[in-house]
Amino acid sequence: RAEERIARMEDRLSRLEAVVAELAEAQRRAEERIARMEDRLSRLEAVVAELAEAQRRAEDRLSRLETSIQHLIEQVDRLVGWQQGTAGRLEGEHYERMLVKRAPVLFNRGRGGATDNPLVQEWLSEKLQHLLADGDLKDDENPFLADLIWRKGDQVLVVEASIHVDRRDVQRAALRAEVLRRVGLQARGMVVGEGWFGPSAREQAQALGIEWKVGDDYSEGWIAFRRLPAE
Repeated sequence: RAEERIARMEDRLSRLEAVVAELAEAQRRAEERIARMEDRLSRLEAVVAELAEAQRRAEDRLSRLETSIQHLIEQVDRLVGWQQGTAGRLEGEHYERMLVKRAPVLFNRGRGGATDNPLVQEWLSEKLQHLLADGDLKDDENPFLADLIWRKGDQVLVVEASIHVDRRDVQRAALRAEVLRRVGLQARGMVVGEGWFGPSAREQAQALGIEWKVGDDYSEGWIAFRRLPAE
């Protein structure tokens, strides 16, 4: 019986060895698979790191491009603004020159001209001599800076011209006419243009007693001035 027991024990031991061998082989295969997975994971991590670095570089380039584009837009805006401003000034100056040439028709004869005309300057200097001796006039009230002075008899118009007449044009005409009234002249302000720069400019002209010929819109005072006999 001892031999049978030994035989059974040997058999069990053999089976146990086989099981352990299978477990060892399974463990070896698992470790190989894990190693391969770790290698794949390492390669993926490297690729992801490269992609992240490439994305960072791309974002840096995009940021630089956005900055460059913004700078270019600002430069173009300044250039367009300068061109528009220059074009507007040239157009305004041309309009003022044409107004001087059309003044005899606009006012139905009379006399006067632009304030850089020597005869107009001489006339203003004579009329304002006492006022000028007392001190300088501010630009907005200085009749020498008006666009046009036009006279019929003892009536004088102090004219501000602008393609688009705004409240400041109206205000200057009123202030400069007031200066001439202070030295005893029968002067009124007037604005001339192609259109109003908003309804408030026209309302201000009415409130300040300013005459106007703006496009097809005109005041009764301008019509009355045209009807005055020329000297």
